[in-house]
This record gives sequence, C-alpha cells and structure tokens, in this order.
Amino acid sequence: MEKARPPLEQIKQKLQQKSEWKRKEDTFYNIFNPEFTIALEDDDRSGHPEFYSYLMMNMSTSYGILEIKCFGTKLYSQGFTVLDSGRYITVVPEWGFIENDFKFNGTISYRYYIKGSLNYILHEFLSDDDHEAIIAKRRFYKGIVIYNNELEKELFEEYIYQNISFLTKSINNTDESYEWLETENEQEKQDARTKIQTGKELNRLLDNFRNER
Repeated sequence: MEKARPPLEQIKQKLQQKSEWKRKEDTFYNIFNPEFTIALEDDDRSGHPEFYSYLMMNMSTSYGILEIKCFGTKLYSQGFTVLDSGRYITVVPEWGFIENDFKFNGTISYRYYIKGSLNYILHEFLSDDDHEAIIAKRRFYKGIVIYNNELEKELFEEYIYQNISFLTKSINNTDESYEWLETENEQEKQDARTKIQTGKELNRLLDNFRNER
C-alpha cells in the first residue's frame, strides 16, 4: 500500500488546481480537504516599496504573511506583497546573489522564482486573470527572473559570474533616465534604478543563455 504523502506535499499538488479552492474572507480552503488552508495576514509594520513596486502603474505597496495550515497547524509561511494599489498580489520572490570580483563589496542582487517550487506555485495560485492583474504581472516580470529549474539557476549564475562585465556595462550604460522614480531620497532612487535595470538585463541575458544551449 502506497504511503500517504506529507500534508505539505499534498497541498503543494492541490494548489496547482485552483478550481479546488474557495476563498472566505482572507482564507482559502480546499473543497475536498477543508483542513488544508491558506491564510493571508496583513503586516501593518511595513509598506515600503521594493524596486519592483516602481514597475507598476501605481507604486502603492503593502505586505503580509501567507501561512499554509493543516487542521490549524502552520506548515509553511512566506511573505506576500500587494502591488499596484491592490491590483496585483504575489508571494515575495527569493533573493539571488552573484559575486562581482571587479568591485569592492559589489555583490549583484536580484529577485527570482523557480518553476515548480512552492513559492512559484503560490505565486501562480494568487495570480488573478482579470485585465488589470495581467498587465501588472507583465510589468512585474520585467524585473524578476524566472528559472525553469534549480540547475538552470546555478548554471546561469555561473555564466553571469564569468561574464560579469557584460552585465555591469549594460546596467550602467542604459539610456533610461529613471527620473520618474518617486523615492524618498536620491540613494533609494539609485538603488531602485540599479535593481530594475539588473532584472531587465538578467532577463535579456537569460534569453541569450537559453538560445546558446
């Protein structure tokens, strides 16, 4: 007799069937296994925009904690963000880091998802199909890298490390002024500009990387 999979693995599988889930206020529950729930809890302590907030039509941003539960017991938690003044919601992408040996303290940071991971599945689960959400998602993807699997991430990061000058040159020599960024100070504007441009260039280079393989 086949051994039952752990609850979190079962939930991960069921999350890929959105029709199995219903929402009641800020909680999703599975109609076949109502003991499986996804709770969204607001976090009033933080609302500072991240760089991807500036890719939206409206930079208004809020955050919360998503908790996966079975019979009320927490199995997993992850931050989520509400972007574009409420038009788009997603779990917060993971941080990725690539060393830059040509610059002191020059680690390049970016945000990513890996297809098939629980975070990516939750990202897809929370995505709405209405017109405004689709537009916001498209904008969001300009600055976020999405890998097909963990191996691709490892190989691509090594590829970038070996060709770091191409990335840094394209980041620094962009024609975009980014004067439209509405940040609290110049340092935040520079940080947002760098991270947005990094995401865009990594996506461009990832396309090249895939075509070369």
